[in-house]
Amino acid sequence: MVSDRSQALSAAAAGWRRAVLALGLFGVSWLFGARVSHAAQAPGGAEAKPAAKAAATAKGNLVFAARDHSFGSLLEGDEASFDFAFEVTGDGPVAIGRVQSTCGCTVPILEIGGQPYSFGTALPPGTKGFVRARVKTYDFVGAKSSQITVFSDGGESSIVLSISSFVRRFFVTEPEFVNLGEVLEGEKRKASVKVRTAEVPEFTIDGWGGARTRREVPLESNGKPKISEKEIRERELEDALSLQPEPRGVAVKYERSAPNEWTIEIEVDATVNSVGSFLHTLRFRTGAQRAFDLRVQGVVLPLVGTQPSPRLAFGLLRRNQAKELSIALVDYDPAVDVKLLSVSLATAELAPHLELGALPTAAKNDEAGRPTWPVSVTAKATLPAGAFKGLLELRTDHPKYPVIQIEVTGFVR
Repeated sequence: MVSDRSQALSAAAAGWRRAVLALGLFGVSWLFGARVSHAAQAPGGAEAKPAAKAAATAKGNLVFAARDHSFGSLLEGDEASFDFAFEVTGDGPVAIGRVQSTCGCTVPILEIGGQPYSFGTALPPGTKGFVRARVKTYDFVGAKSSQITVFSDGGESSIVLSISSFVRRFFVTEPEFVNLGEVLEGEKRKASVKVRTAEVPEFTIDGWGGARTRREVPLESNGKPKISEKEIRERELEDALSLQPEPRGVAVKYERSAPNEWTIEIEVDATVNSVGSFLHTLRFRTGAQRAFDLRVQGVVLPLVGTQPSPRLAFGLLRRNQAKELSIALVDYDPAVDVKLLSVSLATAELAPHLELGALPTAAKNDEAGRPTWPVSVTAKATLPAGAFKGLLELRTDHPKYPVIQIEVTGFVR
């Protein structure tokens, strides 16, 4: 009987467990369904978040009406510019970070609604603006091309705008530049130049002097000019027309040879210009509201010099390595037959390590027919490690150049 009662109680308990389990499963199913339904209906729920995220990351685009432009043929000194118009499209704003030009001849200017753009400002869809490519035609002659790159956070992060042109000269000079070649110290050398133009029926030369170096347009780090477009133009005109003081040792005369042609006589005085190469850029201002530049170059030779250079450079030497170099005394003075009297080292500490060759007994003519006196110098293997520097002295019978000092350098590793 007890056994029957125990069996009944066990069966009842099992029934209660099954009922509780069934009720729990129903509750979980109901709760999960309610949450899913609530999420689907709630405006700020899980299904609404992807749409909000997409809206937040939507990007706009800069759409340019054209990405390249050819100015065709331009005249030197003319002002030329082109506006690359654009519009912001798409679902989001666009901020332009900077603009960059590949050439100093092109200055990019960015405007929105007729006002200068503040870089980094977000431009909403529908905004219209332009990037103005302003081309400088001073000092830039012939075929020219350049690019402006626009950097933004739009769908296309960098956009390249290209421009091209051919700038022809307003004035033509013959020759294009003056090369006086070798001018002996104390001499004067002359050259004649023709300048003409077909752009105006006649012109005058109103003055001359040195040429002013053209100033670059100052730019901010994002490529924006620090001065206004008007100031840029005024600076260009000032740099193109202003005259600097006349270079020392240069004399100029000019006269009209035709209504639109002038002859210019240039004289360089080598008694004023120091020994060595020279380069003068002369500027001539005209009545045509333009100027032209003329380059004059050459080299002033001393009456007595050295070949191949005024220095004896051994360069890099390995330790325990000997090396021989040659240098020659050159007689440039046609009025004096120069003779090499002696060669010596003026630096005593180098004397044990540098060996001088035999003094030549007679001069040898170089390719130009000038008398030369070659001398050999050998850096011995005994030179200690490190840099060495000294002076070699050549004594001559020339009244102006009795002693010529030659710097000797090298490094032993």
